[in-house]
Amino acid sequence: AFKKACMTMKPVDTANIYGPMGEFILPQQASPLVFLISGIGITPALSILKELERVKYNQKVFLFYTNKN
Repeated sequence: AFKKACMTMKPVDTANIYGPMGEFILPQQASPLVFLISGIGITPALSILKELERVKYNQKVFLFYTNKN
């Protein structure tokens, strides 16, 4: 349901975003990755991004980052 809702969103739509959930592990099968990160939330993502670089991850990785300033 979540993916379907995301796929039907238009640029003018709004969404409620909640705190971190799920597991911070890399997928077993290589696929494109998207990171939506704000503020200090960049900290755990940095180690994941460094690991992707170390293993020469061969898929696209998108990082969307924002902060208050």
